[in-house]
Amino acid sequence: MILSQERWMNLRAFKALAEAGATWAEIARETGHDWRTVKRYLSTEASSSPRRRPSADQDRERSIRTLT
Repeated sequence: MILSQERWMNLRAFKALAEAGATWAEIARETGHDWRTVKRYLSTEASSSPRRRPSADQDRERSIRTLT
């Protein structure tokens, strides 16, 4: 699941709580997200900017490549 920029920013507000030792499940219950989503966006390997959805052109291009 790719979060909207607003939801990403709201979730990133909990980064300090994660660094303080809260579990992914605790943060997930607080934010209403799945713990795996919380882990993906708050882990130390997470990017510092939100992921973007692929454009329709990229989806079409990917579909064409898989057909050939």
